[in-house]
Amino acid sequence: LIVLRIFHLFFAYNNTELLGGVFMRICELHNKQVINTCDCKILGCVADVEFNECTGCIQSLIVPVPENVLLFGREIEYVIPFSCVRCIGPDAVLVEVNVEKIINKCT
Repeated sequence: LIVLRIFHLFFAYNNTELLGGVFMRICELHNKQVINTCDCKILGCVADVEFNECTGCIQSLIVPVPENVLLFGREIEYVIPFSCVRCIGPDAVLVEVNVEKIINKCT
């Protein structure tokens, strides 16, 4: 059973489909535009992801706020919970979020 599970993990890493599921590499998620479906505004592009080390599941997407929106030169980023992701397409990620709840000021 352990050998079979390792084979499935290896197969999933090296192929885009496994048992009817579709997989994506993190590098493919990088630089996709993130669009909020609540107000149809572009939040920016995916710069990074946070994931759970134990489960390997993505916890959130990190999207830097564009420079023209920054206040007084502070670096601000959106931390979007992965549960708020509604769709991942070839060019964009659609999310449903309240922007005020996902803002994180970098220190």
